[in-house]
Amino acid sequence: MRHRLCRTAIVFLAAAGLTAGAAAPQTSSDIERLTKEGSELSDKLELLFRRLPICDPAEERRQMEVWATKAGELKGVSLKPVGEIERLRLEDGGEMPVKVFRLEISGRDPYEKVHDFLIRIAGRPRLMDLETARLKAEADGTVSYAARFALFCYAPEEREVETSSAASVLAHYQGVHRKLTELIDRSDPRRLAAALGAFDRESGGALALTEVRSAEETVLEGVAVGKSAQALLERSLKEAGFRVETVRMSQLPELQPGQWLEARIAPSGKGLTAVELRGGGSDF
Repeated sequence: MRHRLCRTAIVFLAAAGLTAGAAAPQTSSDIERLTKEGSELSDKLELLFRRLPICDPAEERRQMEVWATKAGELKGVSLKPVGEIERLRLEDGGEMPVKVFRLEISGRDPYEKVHDFLIRIAGRPRLMDLETARLKAEADGTVSYAARFALFCYAPEEREVETSSAASVLAHYQGVHRKLTELIDRSDPRRLAAALGAFDRESGGALALTEVRSAEETVLEGVAVGKSAQALLERSLKEAGFRVETVRMSQLPELQPGQWLEARIAPSGKGLTAVELRGGGSDF
């Protein structure tokens, strides 16, 4: 119903603009062109709005909890809203019929379950983005995690759209379409989960991730085994879809006679792994 109302509003407003005191008389060809453009734009917007549920923060929180605890089988999940609900705006400051609110989910669970949850939640058809994420390996084989999601929803403009001419109506909704398209193109919550899965496949067991932080850029920390580890690391990152900007390798100091260094890597089939370095000997 929401999408049909939106379509009706655009067509009606465009038609009203044709007779609402436009600066210059409208010819029949102008009317035909604007009507065609309005109809095509309505079709495009209708498809985009299907990805925007009506704004209901309480329902969104309930659904996120269900996805985490039922589908994802996460335990001890904490959910909290972050910041205020915001209305998106066009370049000229005009209102969009779209709002965004943010939820942060955090807890501590086996990596496989956290990774599975990130994959499942990203498969929802509604428009959302994973803005920040942090996963850290713990010694007991679990990972502590915190992820903030931006959830976009439909909310009619609070101010009436300018209807002095059909051109102004079309310009407004063309701006809405352009901004929504840009938002969809850059919002991909699947990116991190898919990249971690690919990294695990490509690393061949010679690389152990201990922490992942993702925001405007993604930082991975871990341990690499063997002389060829750096080349393998860069190749694995690229194969996983990361654009590698910096790789810093911290070499261990040379050991003196009688010293020893032990690396204890917690057993893990895939994903993040806790690593403990212990030293010993006469001078350690």
